[in-house]
Amino acid sequence: MLKVKVIFFLFVCTALKSTAQLQLPNFFSDSMVLQQKTNVAIWGTDNPQTKISIKTSWGNNVKTIADEKGKWKMKVLTPAAGGPYTMVIKGSAAISFKNVLIGEVWLCSGQSNMEMPVKGYNSQPVIGSNETILHSTNQNIRCFDAQKTVSKNPLDNINGFWKSASPSTTGSFSATAYFFAKK
Repeated sequence: MLKVKVIFFLFVCTALKSTAQLQLPNFFSDSMVLQQKTNVAIWGTDNPQTKISIKTSWGNNVKTIADEKGKWKMKVLTPAAGGPYTMVIKGSAAISFKNVLIGEVWLCSGQSNMEMPVKGYNSQPVIGSNETILHSTNQNIRCFDAQKTVSKNPLDNINGFWKSASPSTTGSFSATAYFFAKK
């Protein structure tokens, strides 16, 4: 019985330590798109008072220190549209992001007219969608596919991931957002 308690205690300590290390919201990830020609906010958490640095392959380097609660936020100057680039964030750990594009970023939100996917719905087709999806390969059009979440309080993170336009992904993109990006 003592061994089980010791193992459990070590597991708890390891779990607590790992949750305090450098963490960022899910939309900061490989294949992300950052807004061009501006100061983009990048934020996350780490151990309190940890030195945090961001180094980008487009030549921007910034530093800060996590506050007493472990929160930190910096602004990174972005160039004109281009890429792919890399970005490395260092704190108590290091996180490297690859295939980062700089360009136009739009938040597309709304009701059914914005949610309608390129492939359409059953009995609600999007005219020409099969041809559009077939010829949709474009590494420069990306969508952060956020899962629907309900919360009474503001959230620090959401579940989701970045997808590049291709025949296997474009069908689930918002039709309005996809055609806007394509134009």
